[in-house]
Amino acid sequence: MIGEAEERLSTLCKNLGIPAFVHVRSGSASRTLLKIAEEREADLIVVAAHASDIFDHIFGSTVDHIVRHARSSVLIDRIGVSHIASGQRNEKN
Repeated sequence: MIGEAEERLSTLCKNLGIPAFVHVRSGSASRTLLKIAEEREADLIVVAAHASDIFDHIFGSTVDHIVRHARSSVLIDRIGVSHIASGQRNEKN
């Protein structure tokens, strides 16, 4: 399944003209992302943020963990967060 996911994501990125490193792994999202960033000697980690909920406040969020432990800069993409919080869809043309 991992190989199929990598192939499909790579094809999607190629078709959209997005240069991307695609590597699918299992495990904790934040720890796995940080490990890959370290292995690749990444200068920047880009993550998308969603509207916080009660579980983020109790257990902490993936984004919070990445920001606290990353050795490189982190860019948080908050596009659409206000739409998600209000229950609206953020449709792209």
